[in-house]
Amino acid sequence: MSAPIIAITGLNGYIATHVALLFLQNGWTVRGSVRSASTGEKVKKNPVFKRWFDEGKVELVTIEDFTIPDGGETFRPFLEGVKGVAHLAAPVNQDGKTWEHYKNPTIQGLLGILQAAKDSTTIESISIMSSVASAFALLPPEEQAKKVYGENDWFPLEEVDIKDKRPDEPFAAGMWYCAAKKYSEQAGFKWVEENKPNWAFSILAPPMNYGPPLHITEPAVLADAQSSLGELVALIQGKDTPLNSEVSTSWIDVRDCALAVYRAVTWKKSGRFLLSGGLYDFQIIADTYRKVRPDLDAYFSLGKPDEPTPIARQGAWRIDTSKAKAELGLKLDRPLAESLKDTLDYFEQIGAFKLPPGKLRG
Repeated sequence: MSAPIIAITGLNGYIATHVALLFLQNGWTVRGSVRSASTGEKVKKNPVFKRWFDEGKVELVTIEDFTIPDGGETFRPFLEGVKGVAHLAAPVNQDGKTWEHYKNPTIQGLLGILQAAKDSTTIESISIMSSVASAFALLPPEEQAKKVYGENDWFPLEEVDIKDKRPDEPFAAGMWYCAAKKYSEQAGFKWVEENKPNWAFSILAPPMNYGPPLHITEPAVLADAQSSLGELVALIQGKDTPLNSEVSTSWIDVRDCALAVYRAVTWKKSGRFLLSGGLYDFQIIADTYRKVRPDLDAYFSLGKPDEPTPIARQGAWRIDTSKAKAELGLKLDRPLAESLKDTLDYFEQIGAFKLPPGKLRG
């Protein structure tokens, strides 16, 4: 009997690498998409995948643009014969100049997968990676310090509120990103309700992902990291590097996020699941860096370690993870110190600390 196949979009990504390894370690074959042949070559050269490529357990498919509104034709060959689907590729970063830059690719990427899978006789489960940005209000932490977000919450602004904003307006890109995530999720659930496919359909909405970035194998690439990983890299640029202000104060270890994907697919779960491993702020991260790797003290932002951290001063919003724990069997209790130590150890493994403090990003 042949091994079941999981289709993973964006196989070169942070979360996707961990998801792929989980499936491979549990007897699946991975069919992963990348956007170019050169990206595929980088995936092949990643040591974490060497064994699996050698054994013929990983197949790469180049899909240059999966946001084309073609009724799913782009994805149909990619999904042929697979048992599960993990749509993890994010079509946009937070650097777009218009609302349409965020809206159309985010929604179409998701709908393309569903349309391609509609009549499949082999697919049993599809899981989509979204973000808690689809649920929370883009407000300063002190203005929502006691708020607890759950699966029934949605980003409160509507298209009419944000579509005409200029890119240089405060938080415009953040608003577009949050709204795009919300509308893509809602479009997915609406499509499933109307088409009633035979497969399970889940959406996972995590906060900032931390943990070892196994998709990165050299310091030069790490230096250019964005989003949540970029936040961790920003704090290893030397003691005098200032701390940024937090937009999110909730995090999850990338390995726990990957396990959520694995469980959602293999347990054939349907619905929306908000995820979180706990709270953080950048002072807490900087202080924790020093505790877990005191030998690298010169690399870590100092901040104001003798003063109350932002969370202690302002409070923080939280995420209700009871549904994910109950239905996906997740513990979500990994200590932040463990996640950060493993991250720093991996940074060291790929040579990030061979450079003097402050030189990784120039």
